Amino acid sequence: MRQQRTRAKGMLAAALIALLTAGGLTTTTAASAENSGATTVTKASFLWGVNGQYQGGNPANSTCNYFSAGEQLSYAAERGNAHVVHDSGSGLVLSSEATKCSGASGSSYTQLMLLTNGTGTADTRTGEATIAWDGAIVANAYGGLVPWSMSQLSLNVDASGTGTLAATLGGFGSSMENPDVLIPLEKERVTLATFPAVTVTEHGIVVQPDYAGVEVTVPVDGGVPQNRTVEGWGSWPQSVVDFHIRSGLSSYWYSSAGAADASKGASAFTVQFDGAPEVITKATPPVITAQTKVQVTQPVINGRSVTVTAAASNADSLQWERSLTSSSKGAYEAIQGQNSETLSFTASAAWNAKYVRLVATNADGTAISLPVMTLTSDFKALQFNSQPASVITFSGYPARLVAIPAGFPSAIQAKNRVEISYDDGATWQVIPGTEGASTAASTFLIPQTTANQDGALIRASASSSEGRDLGSPGATIASDPVRLTVLPANGSGPQLAAVTDGPVDATTETTVTIVGAGFSVPAWSEAAPNIQSFLDVALFDASDWQPGTGGLTRIDGITYSLGTWVGDTNLGQGQLLRQNGTFSMTATIPAGVLDPTGTYGVGSYNRSNDGVSGDNTWTDRSNDVWAALQLIEQPSAEFVPDEAELTEATRGEVSVPKTATAGSTISVTLDDQHVGNEVKVFLFSEPLSLGTPTVSATSTVQVRIPASAIGGHKVAVYGADNQLIGWDAVTIVAANTGGTGTDPVVTGENGAIVSGSANRNAAPSQADGLAVTGIATQEAMGLALLIVALGGLMLTAARMGRRA
Repeated sequence: MRQQRTRAKGMLAAALIALLTAGGLTTTTAASAENSGATTVTKASFLWGVNGQYQGGNPANSTCNYFSAGEQLSYAAERGNAHVVHDSGSGLVLSSEATKCSGASGSSYTQLMLLTNGTGTADTRTGEATIAWDGAIVANAYGGLVPWSMSQLSLNVDASGTGTLAATLGGFGSSMENPDVLIPLEKERVTLATFPAVTVTEHGIVVQPDYAGVEVTVPVDGGVPQNRTVEGWGSWPQSVVDFHIRSGLSSYWYSSAGAADASKGASAFTVQFDGAPEVITKATPPVITAQTKVQVTQPVINGRSVTVTAAASNADSLQWERSLTSSSKGAYEAIQGQNSETLSFTASAAWNAKYVRLVATNADGTAISLPVMTLTSDFKALQFNSQPASVITFSGYPARLVAIPAGFPSAIQAKNRVEISYDDGATWQVIPGTEGASTAASTFLIPQTTANQDGALIRASASSSEGRDLGSPGATIASDPVRLTVLPANGSGPQLAAVTDGPVDATTETTVTIVGAGFSVPAWSEAAPNIQSFLDVALFDASDWQPGTGGLTRIDGITYSLGTWVGDTNLGQGQLLRQNGTFSMTATIPAGVLDPTGTYGVGSYNRSNDGVSGDNTWTDRSNDVWAALQLIEQPSAEFVPDEAELTEATRGEVSVPKTATAGSTISVTLDDQHVGNEVKVFLFSEPLSLGTPTVSATSTVQVRIPASAIGGHKVAVYGADNQLIGWDAVTIVAANTGGTGTDPVVTGENGAIVSGSANRNAAPSQADGLAVTGIATQEAMGLALLIVALGGLMLTAARMGRRA
């Protein structure tokens, strides 16, 4: 190779034509043997780019599949008889660390391995040739993650023009699972290429190796099978594929119907018997020293200024270019007047979704910075494109509002928050802990709901980063309000409820809302990499399924708004994490599907799916939860309140007189938010139901104190959902036994009776105003008279004894 800087006299292609058409041998070959066409070759060269996979250079000189001379892992452009060059279009240029991926001509990348000083013989009379080279090249696939080597190449052409190129392959392999771990490969002699119909000339040969139509066998565990139906299908020799099964690159050497198929076929190689082509060995093309960077936050509002920077060294000229389309690999045009390391322009639609790059040029070549897309947009006022739906959750569990704020500048997820109103929208306040709690731009999260939020209005609130003008404050918007329903939680585990407007009428179509909270499924593990877990939810006959028992035969004919059954993956680990363990769906039950006398409910449970075999198992029952459906003509479950809930922390929101007379009617006052709602009133220490009156316009209800209730008691009020609203203390004194009058009937609005009404959650036999134990009114009055006759002291002592 020449050591001074010279240029080849023409394009490489022209040089190859000259190689094959020139007459006579140069002084680098020995004289022909007498009466023979055989020639001893001592300075043969071999020039090859392998295939298109090794021509995907990067103008920014970043990660690519690059060649390196020698068998060491460190980069070298030359090592012994091995050289790495680039075709600049006007000659060959020696590669370097700085240009190994960029090439000498910028975006045009032609990487070639050049072996020199090959020895052997060539016979133009018989057409035979045998030449070998001492030298090695490392092909660094994936930017050096898979550095495999080729050494000791040898060429053999027989008299028929058929030939082979052999080589010793070695180096290192890797794997997708552990790409940073190099696996040493045992060296192996392979047939690197085969070819037919080669003509040996006095100066050399040009060979196109076989690929199209070549069949190869790939073991079942060796990679993707060969595809023999795609256009141009084929393969490298079997021994090459076998080697690369071990390197981890097997499917890059045969057709597999993948995106890279078009670049897998072998490139032509050139053998020159009488020396090597000229190479520029001391070229100093430009080098990109700082990659393209947009110096403002994108997208940019149209009309604002944009600055983009990049830097290059050893450049005689700089030119910014912009893509003609939204593809970084398409055509570019020069941006007039932009000839420094800084690009400045005013944002407009013409710049949106276009790539820009800096082109640095000198006499030895070109370097191009990585292209970066510029994004611009018109200003768009922030608004909700999608409004939230009403939310049902459980006390102590999260609630999620889903609404989509849209505009430009866009909403900032960290400022998403939820506001609540306890007065039907007259006033609003941010729920503490909701700001920044969302997991997505369209999600507004209440991390933990409370019982007193039940029935309130909630809405999503979003804010943008800034206004139309640079530096101006952003907008804050609120969604439409929706009603929040907070159901009582059943313990601390996963919660499930089937919500309807009332008892289900089996003779008409009914939609059931199914809500869940507190759910998670087992995470993926390396111990069982094929197993994924899902939460299944469906409607069952109670005789077919209950938590921990029974089969998985769901009721047919029901339409679910969310796929949560065998084969569906809607409630997997990732989805439940994104939804904070909650879900909401509907089940539409056609008329006649349910038996009015049957017992039904919604069940949830874990399902494990083997992604390889497709098998499902249901051994993990940790998410087994049952939510019963009530059908018309079926009694409601009896509600029995728990005195343990009546603590100082829950006292309030309800007030009663400090003292009351046994058998009298008292007024219970609640907050205004309960006006018009039906409530349940109980007297403790033993829970005695005082009825289910409706709260009047004055925020009060009237209840009668049983004549048997003497001493200190608590009056507790519950909502229709059995959630405690609040409580207060009352001391009940004995009535004057001399009276014979009757208790008045107190009516509410429109003359409705609000005391002495039936308890809707009680058993059918329970009388008005009686405890859940079922004591009748006359019996209670008789007991009261008896207690008065015996003295209040005995009753008090008896109660104290029970409490002890």
